[in-house]
Amino acid sequence: MKPKNLKYLPGLLLVATLIVSSPARGQGPVAGGKKGNLANMSQTLQLFERGMKNLSSQKYATRQAGSADLRQALALLVARMMQAGGPERTARVDHLLTYQGDLTRWARSLLHLPVKKRLALLQWGLAPQRLPLVAGVFSHNPQRRADAAHPLAKIAGSYIDWLLERLLRDSHRLVYITAMDAVWNRKPTLAMVKTLWRRAVLMGMSPYFQQSRQYTVIFRGQHITIQDFNQNYWMQLQDGTLAARELAHWKPPQLSILVRQYLAQVCRVPQMQSVVNQPNGVQAKNFAKLAKGLKRSMVAPYLLYLLKRPLTMNMNFNFNNTLAHLSNRTLPLLLLVKMAGLSPATYHFYKVMPFGGVWGLGTIGQENQGIKKITAWYAQHGIKPVNPAHPAAAKPRGQVGGGAGGNVGGGGVKFNAPAPKPGARPKPGPIQVPLIQGGGPIRMGLKVAPSSAR
Repeated sequence: MKPKNLKYLPGLLLVATLIVSSPARGQGPVAGGKKGNLANMSQTLQLFERGMKNLSSQKYATRQAGSADLRQALALLVARMMQAGGPERTARVDHLLTYQGDLTRWARSLLHLPVKKRLALLQWGLAPQRLPLVAGVFSHNPQRRADAAHPLAKIAGSYIDWLLERLLRDSHRLVYITAMDAVWNRKPTLAMVKTLWRRAVLMGMSPYFQQSRQYTVIFRGQHITIQDFNQNYWMQLQDGTLAARELAHWKPPQLSILVRQYLAQVCRVPQMQSVVNQPNGVQAKNFAKLAKGLKRSMVAPYLLYLLKRPLTMNMNFNFNNTLAHLSNRTLPLLLLVKMAGLSPATYHFYKVMPFGGVWGLGTIGQENQGIKKITAWYAQHGIKPVNPAHPAAAKPRGQVGGGAGGNVGGGGVKFNAPAPKPGARPKPGPIQVPLIQGGGPIRMGLKVAPSSAR
Protein backbone atom coordinates (compact mmCIF):
# COMPACT_ATOMS: atom_id res chain seq x y z
CA MET A 1 0.00 0.00 0.00
CA LYS A 2 1.36 3.41 -0.97
CA PRO A 3 2.12 5.92 1.84
CA LYS A 4 -0.38 8.47 0.47
CA ASN A 5 -3.17 5.96 1.04
CA LEU A 6 -2.37 5.50 4.73
CA LYS A 7 -4.88 8.21 5.68
CA TYR A 8 -7.65 5.95 4.37
CA LEU A 9 -6.42 2.96 6.36
CA PRO A 10 -9.05 3.12 9.16
CA GLY A 11 -11.96 3.08 6.75
CA LEU A 12 -10.35 0.60 4.39
CA LEU A 13 -9.48 -1.86 7.13
CA LEU A 14 -12.89 -1.68 8.68
CA VAL A 15 -14.90 -1.92 5.49
CA ALA A 16 -12.74 -4.66 3.99
CA THR A 17 -12.97 -6.69 7.19
CA LEU A 18 -16.75 -6.44 7.31
CA ILE A 19 -17.34 -6.99 3.63
CA VAL A 20 -15.18 -10.03 2.99
CA SER A 21 -15.06 -11.78 6.34
CA SER A 22 -17.14 -12.74 9.34
CA PRO A 23 -15.86 -14.20 12.61
CA ALA A 24 -16.51 -17.81 13.41
CA ARG A 25 -19.17 -18.52 16.02
CA GLY A 26 -17.84 -17.89 19.50
CA GLN A 27 -14.53 -16.53 18.23
CA GLY A 28 -13.61 -12.95 19.17
CA PRO A 29 -10.94 -10.64 17.75
CA VAL A 30 -7.32 -11.55 18.25
CA ALA A 31 -5.38 -9.63 20.91
CA GLY A 32 -3.15 -6.80 19.89
CA GLY A 33 0.29 -8.41 19.96
CA LYS A 34 3.30 -8.07 22.22
CA LYS A 35 4.02 -5.08 24.40
CA GLY A 36 5.87 -2.43 22.46
CA ASN A 37 4.48 -3.71 19.19
CA LEU A 38 0.93 -2.60 19.85
CA ALA A 39 1.20 0.65 17.93
CA ASN A 40 3.17 -0.76 15.00
CA MET A 41 1.35 0.41 11.86
CA SER A 42 3.70 -1.63 9.69
CA GLN A 43 2.50 -4.82 11.42
CA THR A 44 -1.09 -3.72 10.91
CA LEU A 45 -0.49 -3.24 7.18
CA GLN A 46 1.18 -6.64 6.89
CA LEU A 47 -1.70 -8.37 8.63
CA PHE A 48 -4.18 -6.56 6.42
CA GLU A 49 -2.46 -7.44 3.14
CA ARG A 50 -1.83 -11.06 4.21
CA GLY A 51 -5.42 -11.44 5.32
CA MET A 52 -6.79 -10.11 2.04
CA LYS A 53 -4.56 -12.45 0.08
CA ASN A 54 -5.51 -15.51 2.14
CA LEU A 55 -9.22 -14.83 1.68
CA SER A 56 -8.82 -15.69 -2.00
CA SER A 57 -7.43 -19.15 -1.21
CA GLN A 58 -9.27 -22.32 -2.26
CA LYS A 59 -8.57 -23.84 1.16
CA TYR A 60 -11.05 -23.21 3.94
CA ALA A 61 -8.37 -23.20 6.66
CA THR A 62 -6.39 -20.54 4.80
CA ARG A 63 -9.48 -18.37 4.39
CA GLN A 64 -10.16 -18.72 8.11
CA ALA A 65 -6.59 -17.62 8.82
CA GLY A 66 -7.11 -14.63 6.52
CA SER A 67 -10.23 -13.63 8.47
CA ALA A 68 -8.27 -13.89 11.71
CA ASP A 69 -5.51 -11.65 10.31
CA LEU A 70 -8.04 -9.00 9.32
CA ARG A 71 -9.70 -9.11 12.72
CA GLN A 72 -6.33 -8.72 14.41
CA ALA A 73 -5.44 -5.81 12.11
CA LEU A 74 -8.70 -4.12 13.08
CA ALA A 75 -7.99 -4.72 16.77
CA LEU A 76 -4.49 -3.26 16.42
CA LEU A 77 -5.94 -0.22 14.69
CA VAL A 78 -8.38 0.39 17.54
CA ALA A 79 -5.60 -0.07 20.07
CA ARG A 80 -3.45 2.42 18.12
CA MET A 81 -6.22 5.02 18.29
CA MET A 82 -6.62 4.42 22.03
CA GLN A 83 -2.96 5.33 22.53
CA ALA A 84 -3.27 8.71 20.84
CA GLY A 85 -1.96 11.66 22.86
CA GLY A 86 -2.79 15.33 23.09
CA PRO A 87 -5.19 17.46 25.13
CA GLU A 88 -8.24 16.36 23.07
CA ARG A 89 -7.35 12.67 23.10
CA THR A 90 -10.53 11.38 24.72
CA ALA A 91 -12.88 13.40 22.54
CA ARG A 92 -11.05 12.60 19.32
CA VAL A 93 -10.76 8.87 20.04
CA ASP A 94 -14.44 8.75 20.96
CA HIS A 95 -15.29 10.48 17.68
CA LEU A 96 -13.16 8.04 15.67
CA LEU A 97 -14.68 4.99 17.34
CA THR A 98 -18.17 6.38 16.70
CA TYR A 99 -17.18 7.07 13.10
CA GLN A 100 -16.04 3.48 12.66
CA GLY A 101 -19.35 2.27 14.08
CA ASP A 102 -21.18 4.34 11.45
CA LEU A 103 -19.03 2.84 8.71
CA THR A 104 -19.70 -0.62 10.09
CA ARG A 105 -23.44 -0.19 9.63
CA TRP A 106 -22.89 1.13 6.12
CA ALA A 107 -20.71 -1.86 5.23
CA ARG A 108 -23.27 -4.32 6.60
CA SER A 109 -25.97 -2.72 4.44
CA LEU A 110 -23.94 -3.65 1.35
CA LEU A 111 -23.38 -7.28 2.22
CA HIS A 112 -26.48 -8.54 0.39
CA LEU A 113 -25.42 -6.94 -2.91
CA PRO A 114 -23.56 -8.76 -5.72
CA VAL A 115 -19.79 -8.43 -5.44
CA LYS A 116 -19.43 -6.19 -8.49
CA LYS A 117 -22.05 -3.70 -7.31
CA ARG A 118 -20.79 -3.91 -3.74
CA LEU A 119 -17.25 -2.93 -4.77
CA ALA A 120 -18.54 -0.13 -7.00
CA LEU A 121 -20.52 1.37 -4.12
CA LEU A 122 -17.54 0.99 -1.80
CA GLN A 123 -15.36 2.90 -4.24
CA TRP A 124 -18.05 5.57 -4.54
CA GLY A 125 -18.61 5.93 -0.81
CA LEU A 126 -14.96 5.96 0.25
CA ALA A 127 -14.29 9.20 -1.62
CA PRO A 128 -13.24 11.83 0.98
CA GLN A 129 -16.05 14.25 0.06
CA ARG A 130 -18.73 11.55 0.33
CA LEU A 131 -17.58 9.43 3.25
CA PRO A 132 -18.79 11.86 5.99
CA LEU A 133 -22.27 11.96 4.42
CA VAL A 134 -22.42 8.17 4.11
CA ALA A 135 -21.34 7.77 7.73
CA GLY A 136 -23.93 10.34 8.77
CA VAL A 137 -26.78 8.35 7.21
CA PHE A 138 -25.81 5.30 9.27
CA SER A 139 -25.10 7.13 12.51
CA HIS A 140 -26.84 6.14 15.75
CA ASN A 141 -27.30 9.86 16.42
CA PRO A 142 -30.60 11.06 14.85
CA GLN A 143 -29.28 14.61 14.56
CA ARG A 144 -26.35 13.41 12.44
CA ARG A 145 -28.70 11.39 10.23
CA ALA A 146 -30.94 14.40 9.77
CA ASP A 147 -27.96 16.67 9.02
CA ALA A 148 -26.99 14.42 6.10
CA ALA A 149 -30.35 14.77 4.31
CA HIS A 150 -30.09 18.22 2.69
CA PRO A 151 -26.46 17.89 1.49
CA LEU A 152 -27.29 14.51 -0.04
CA ALA A 153 -30.40 15.84 -1.78
CA LYS A 154 -28.22 18.29 -3.72
CA ILE A 155 -26.31 15.41 -5.35
CA ALA A 156 -27.71 13.47 -8.30
CA GLY A 157 -27.42 9.71 -8.66
CA SER A 158 -29.18 6.46 -7.92
CA TYR A 159 -27.00 5.63 -4.92
CA ILE A 160 -27.87 9.00 -3.39
CA ASP A 161 -31.52 8.08 -3.95
CA TRP A 162 -30.94 4.86 -2.01
CA LEU A 163 -29.47 6.77 0.92
CA LEU A 164 -32.34 9.26 0.88
CA GLU A 165 -34.85 6.41 0.77
CA ARG A 166 -33.28 5.06 3.91
CA LEU A 167 -33.64 8.42 5.65
CA LEU A 168 -37.29 8.63 4.59
CA ARG A 169 -37.92 5.20 6.16
CA ASP A 170 -36.20 6.22 9.40
CA SER A 171 -38.33 5.71 12.50
CA HIS A 172 -37.20 8.97 14.13
CA ARG A 173 -39.40 11.96 13.35
CA LEU A 174 -36.46 14.37 13.30
CA VAL A 175 -34.83 12.32 10.55
CA TYR A 176 -37.69 11.47 8.22
CA ILE A 177 -39.36 14.90 8.39
CA THR A 178 -36.01 16.52 7.52
CA ALA A 179 -35.57 14.02 4.69
CA MET A 180 -39.08 14.76 3.39
CA ASP A 181 -38.21 18.45 3.28
CA ALA A 182 -34.89 17.71 1.56
CA VAL A 183 -36.44 15.68 -1.29
CA TRP A 184 -39.38 18.05 -1.88
CA ASN A 185 -37.99 19.23 -5.25
CA ARG A 186 -36.24 15.96 -6.14
CA LYS A 187 -37.71 13.53 -8.66
CA PRO A 188 -39.10 10.76 -6.43
CA THR A 189 -38.17 7.14 -6.84
CA LEU A 190 -40.70 4.34 -6.56
CA ALA A 191 -39.48 3.50 -3.06
CA MET A 192 -39.88 7.13 -1.97
CA VAL A 193 -43.48 7.21 -3.23
CA LYS A 194 -44.34 3.95 -1.49
CA THR A 195 -42.75 5.04 1.79
CA LEU A 196 -44.78 8.25 1.88
CA TRP A 197 -47.93 6.40 0.79
CA ARG A 198 -47.55 4.04 3.72
CA ARG A 199 -47.05 6.93 6.13
CA ALA A 200 -50.00 8.92 4.73
CA VAL A 201 -52.63 6.19 4.38
CA LEU A 202 -51.62 2.83 5.84
CA MET A 203 -50.11 3.58 9.23
CA GLY A 204 -52.43 2.87 12.11
CA MET A 205 -54.80 0.63 10.17
CA SER A 206 -54.02 -2.66 11.94
CA PRO A 207 -52.58 -3.66 15.33
CA TYR A 208 -48.90 -2.82 15.56
CA PHE A 209 -48.29 -5.36 18.31
CA GLN A 210 -48.99 -8.22 15.90
CA GLN A 211 -46.09 -7.05 13.75
CA SER A 212 -43.47 -6.63 16.47
CA ARG A 213 -41.02 -9.18 17.79
CA GLN A 214 -41.42 -11.00 21.09
CA TYR A 215 -38.72 -12.26 23.46
CA THR A 216 -38.91 -14.52 26.49
CA VAL A 217 -36.52 -13.91 29.38
CA ILE A 218 -36.26 -16.01 32.53
CA PHE A 219 -35.74 -14.37 35.92
CA ARG A 220 -35.44 -16.77 38.86
CA GLY A 221 -37.59 -19.32 37.10
CA GLN A 222 -40.27 -16.82 36.05
CA HIS A 223 -40.89 -16.54 32.29
CA ILE A 224 -41.37 -12.93 31.21
CA THR A 225 -42.52 -11.98 27.71
CA ILE A 226 -41.00 -8.80 26.30
CA GLN A 227 -42.65 -7.10 23.33
CA ASP A 228 -40.67 -4.83 21.04
CA PHE A 229 -42.50 -1.56 20.70
CA ASN A 230 -41.46 1.62 18.98
CA GLN A 231 -42.94 4.37 21.14
CA ASN A 232 -42.24 6.85 18.37
CA TYR A 233 -44.51 4.89 16.03
CA TRP A 234 -47.70 6.49 17.34
CA MET A 235 -46.19 9.94 17.01
CA GLN A 236 -45.62 9.26 13.32
CA LEU A 237 -49.36 9.07 12.63
CA GLN A 238 -49.70 12.85 12.86
CA ASP A 239 -47.08 13.27 10.14
CA GLY A 240 -49.22 11.45 7.58
CA THR A 241 -50.64 14.81 6.54
CA LEU A 242 -47.11 15.96 5.65
CA ALA A 243 -46.54 12.83 3.58
CA ALA A 244 -49.87 13.32 1.77
CA ARG A 245 -48.95 16.93 1.05
CA GLU A 246 -45.64 15.87 -0.48
CA LEU A 247 -47.26 13.15 -2.60
CA ALA A 248 -49.81 15.65 -3.86
CA HIS A 249 -46.92 18.00 -4.71
CA TRP A 250 -44.98 15.29 -6.55
CA LYS A 251 -47.99 13.94 -8.51
CA PRO A 252 -46.06 10.71 -9.23
CA PRO A 253 -47.56 8.33 -11.82
CA GLN A 254 -47.30 5.44 -9.35
CA LEU A 255 -49.84 7.11 -7.06
CA SER A 256 -52.77 6.26 -9.33
CA ILE A 257 -51.79 2.58 -9.28
CA LEU A 258 -51.42 2.55 -5.50
CA VAL A 259 -54.83 4.16 -4.98
CA ARG A 260 -56.57 1.77 -7.38
CA GLN A 261 -54.83 -1.27 -5.94
CA TYR A 262 -55.87 -0.21 -2.48
CA LEU A 263 -59.49 0.31 -3.53
CA ALA A 264 -59.48 -3.04 -5.35
CA GLN A 265 -58.43 -4.77 -2.14
CA VAL A 266 -61.13 -3.00 -0.15
CA CYS A 267 -63.71 -4.07 -2.75
CA ARG A 268 -62.64 -7.71 -2.49
CA VAL A 269 -62.12 -7.74 1.29
CA PRO A 270 -64.72 -5.34 2.75
CA GLN A 271 -64.02 -6.40 6.35
CA MET A 272 -60.37 -5.29 6.25
CA GLN A 273 -59.43 -2.23 8.26
CA SER A 274 -59.29 0.63 5.79
CA VAL A 275 -60.01 4.31 5.33
CA VAL A 276 -63.45 3.32 4.00
CA ASN A 277 -64.39 1.57 7.25
CA GLN A 278 -62.84 4.35 9.35
CA PRO A 279 -63.87 7.59 7.62
CA ASN A 280 -63.27 9.63 10.79
CA GLY A 281 -59.49 9.00 10.87
CA VAL A 282 -56.68 11.22 9.65
CA GLN A 283 -55.75 8.50 7.14
CA ALA A 284 -59.15 8.94 5.48
CA LYS A 285 -58.48 12.67 5.09
CA ASN A 286 -55.09 11.94 3.52
CA PHE A 287 -56.54 9.33 1.18
CA ALA A 288 -59.27 11.73 0.06
CA LYS A 289 -56.66 14.42 -0.63
CA LEU A 290 -54.67 12.04 -2.84
CA ALA A 291 -57.55 10.27 -4.59
CA LYS A 292 -59.60 13.32 -5.56
CA GLY A 293 -56.75 14.66 -7.69
CA LEU A 294 -56.67 11.56 -9.90
CA LYS A 295 -58.52 10.92 -13.13
CA ARG A 296 -62.10 10.07 -12.14
CA SER A 297 -62.59 7.48 -14.87
CA MET A 298 -59.82 5.40 -13.25
CA VAL A 299 -60.94 5.70 -9.61
CA ALA A 300 -64.71 6.25 -9.72
CA PRO A 301 -65.64 2.66 -10.74
CA TYR A 302 -64.17 1.32 -7.49
CA LEU A 303 -65.90 3.98 -5.41
CA LEU A 304 -69.23 3.26 -7.11
CA TYR A 305 -68.88 -0.41 -6.24
CA LEU A 306 -68.18 0.44 -2.59
CA LEU A 307 -71.48 2.35 -2.47
CA LYS A 308 -73.23 -0.95 -3.19
CA ARG A 309 -71.62 -2.78 -0.29
CA PRO A 310 -73.71 -3.55 2.84
CA LEU A 311 -73.24 -1.37 5.87
CA THR A 312 -70.36 -2.73 7.93
CA MET A 313 -69.92 0.49 9.91
CA ASN A 314 -72.92 2.66 10.77
CA MET A 315 -72.40 5.49 13.27
CA ASN A 316 -75.26 7.82 14.23
CA PHE A 317 -75.12 10.34 17.07
CA ASN A 318 -76.24 13.75 18.24
CA PHE A 319 -73.65 16.43 18.96
CA ASN A 320 -74.86 19.79 20.30
CA ASN A 321 -78.36 19.05 18.99
CA THR A 322 -76.98 18.31 15.52
CA LEU A 323 -77.51 14.88 13.98
CA ALA A 324 -74.43 13.20 12.49
CA HIS A 325 -73.98 10.04 10.46
CA LEU A 326 -70.85 8.22 9.26
CA SER A 327 -70.61 4.82 7.56
CA ASN A 328 -68.37 2.79 5.29
CA ARG A 329 -70.15 4.45 2.35
CA THR A 330 -69.58 8.05 3.47
CA LEU A 331 -66.03 8.51 2.14
CA PRO A 332 -66.70 6.90 -1.29
CA LEU A 333 -69.77 9.11 -1.69
CA LEU A 334 -67.86 12.26 -0.75
CA LEU A 335 -65.02 11.48 -3.17
CA LEU A 336 -67.45 10.80 -6.01
CA VAL A 337 -69.19 14.11 -5.37
CA LYS A 338 -65.90 16.04 -5.32
CA MET A 339 -64.48 14.25 -8.37
CA ALA A 340 -67.63 15.15 -10.27
CA GLY A 341 -67.07 18.80 -9.45
CA LEU A 342 -70.30 19.01 -7.45
CA SER A 343 -70.88 20.78 -4.16
CA PRO A 344 -70.83 18.54 -1.05
CA ALA A 345 -73.45 20.78 0.54
CA THR A 346 -76.01 19.81 -2.12
CA TYR A 347 -75.56 16.22 -0.92
CA HIS A 348 -76.11 17.25 2.73
CA PHE A 349 -72.44 16.98 3.69
CA TYR A 350 -71.09 19.12 6.50
CA LYS A 351 -68.05 19.11 8.82
CA VAL A 352 -68.69 16.83 11.82
CA MET A 353 -66.89 18.60 14.66
CA PRO A 354 -66.26 15.78 17.21
CA PHE A 355 -63.82 14.26 14.70
CA GLY A 356 -61.86 17.39 13.89
CA GLY A 357 -63.94 18.52 10.94
CA VAL A 358 -64.46 15.23 9.09
CA TRP A 359 -67.07 15.36 6.33
CA GLY A 360 -70.29 13.60 7.35
CA LEU A 361 -74.06 13.70 6.84
CA GLY A 362 -77.01 14.20 9.11
CA THR A 363 -78.83 10.90 8.63
CA ILE A 364 -78.54 7.60 6.83
CA GLY A 365 -81.55 8.62 4.74
CA GLN A 366 -79.58 11.54 3.32
CA GLU A 367 -76.73 9.17 2.52
CA ASN A 368 -79.03 6.72 0.71
CA GLN A 369 -80.55 9.57 -1.27
CA GLY A 370 -77.09 10.86 -2.21
CA ILE A 371 -75.95 7.40 -3.33
CA LYS A 372 -78.86 7.10 -5.78
CA LYS A 373 -78.24 10.60 -7.05
CA ILE A 374 -74.50 10.29 -7.64
CA THR A 375 -74.81 6.79 -9.15
CA ALA A 376 -77.25 8.18 -11.71
CA TRP A 377 -74.89 11.10 -12.44
CA TYR A 378 -71.96 8.82 -13.22
CA ALA A 379 -74.15 6.47 -15.27
CA GLN A 380 -75.10 9.43 -17.45
CA HIS A 381 -71.39 10.06 -17.98
CA GLY A 382 -70.67 6.46 -18.94
CA ILE A 383 -68.98 5.34 -15.72
CA LYS A 384 -70.29 2.22 -13.99
CA PRO A 385 -69.24 0.25 -10.89
CA VAL A 386 -66.27 -2.05 -11.32
CA ASN A 387 -66.60 -5.84 -11.22
CA PRO A 388 -64.11 -6.96 -8.52
CA ALA A 389 -64.12 -10.53 -9.84
CA HIS A 390 -62.55 -9.41 -13.13
CA PRO A 391 -58.76 -9.72 -13.12
CA ALA A 392 -58.28 -6.24 -14.61
CA ALA A 393 -60.28 -4.78 -11.74
CA ALA A 394 -58.66 -6.87 -9.02
CA LYS A 395 -55.18 -5.97 -10.28
CA PRO A 396 -55.04 -2.54 -11.93
CA ARG A 397 -52.67 -2.39 -14.87
CA GLY A 398 -49.21 -1.20 -13.95
CA GLN A 399 -46.45 -2.29 -11.66
CA VAL A 400 -45.61 -1.19 -8.16
CA GLY A 401 -42.97 -3.38 -6.53
CA GLY A 402 -39.61 -3.41 -4.83
CA GLY A 403 -38.26 -1.25 -2.07
CA ALA A 404 -39.02 -1.23 1.61
CA GLY A 405 -42.33 0.06 2.83
CA GLY A 406 -43.47 -0.50 -0.69
CA ASN A 407 -46.81 -1.88 -1.74
CA VAL A 408 -50.17 -1.40 -0.12
CA GLY A 409 -49.09 -3.71 2.64
CA GLY A 410 -45.35 -3.10 2.54
CA GLY A 411 -42.77 -5.57 1.34
CA GLY A 412 -42.45 -4.94 -2.38
CA VAL A 413 -45.25 -7.11 -3.81
CA LYS A 414 -45.51 -6.68 -7.56
CA PHE A 415 -48.69 -6.71 -9.56
CA ASN A 416 -49.20 -6.46 -13.27
CA ALA A 417 -52.44 -7.35 -15.01
CA PRO A 418 -52.13 -7.40 -18.80
CA ALA A 419 -55.23 -7.08 -20.95
CA PRO A 420 -57.00 -10.48 -21.30
CA LYS A 421 -56.70 -12.26 -24.63
CA PRO A 422 -59.87 -12.44 -26.75
CA GLY A 423 -61.96 -15.45 -25.77
CA ALA A 424 -59.82 -16.26 -22.74
CA ARG A 425 -61.70 -17.07 -19.55
CA PRO A 426 -60.41 -15.19 -16.50
CA LYS A 427 -58.91 -17.36 -13.80
CA PRO A 428 -60.06 -16.24 -10.36
CA GLY A 429 -57.08 -15.75 -8.09
CA PRO A 430 -56.99 -16.17 -4.33
CA ILE A 431 -57.93 -13.16 -2.25
CA GLN A 432 -54.90 -11.85 -0.41
CA VAL A 433 -55.50 -9.66 2.60
CA PRO A 434 -52.68 -7.09 2.64
CA LEU A 435 -50.35 -6.86 5.62
CA ILE A 436 -50.72 -3.28 6.73
CA GLN A 437 -48.47 -1.95 9.42
CA GLY A 438 -49.87 0.25 12.12
CA GLY A 439 -52.08 0.43 15.17
CA GLY A 440 -55.82 0.68 15.64
CA PRO A 441 -57.59 4.04 15.92
CA ILE A 442 -58.69 5.63 19.17
CA ARG A 443 -62.33 4.71 19.70
CA MET A 444 -64.91 7.08 21.13
CA GLY A 445 -67.70 5.99 23.41
CA LEU A 446 -70.49 6.63 20.94
CA LYS A 447 -73.68 4.69 20.51
CA VAL A 448 -73.56 2.87 17.19
CA ALA A 449 -76.91 2.18 15.60
CA PRO A 450 -77.54 -1.27 14.04
CA SER A 451 -77.26 -1.53 10.28
CA SER A 452 -80.48 -0.90 8.46
CA ALA A 453 -81.52 -2.09 5.06
CA ARG A 454 -81.10 0.31 2.20
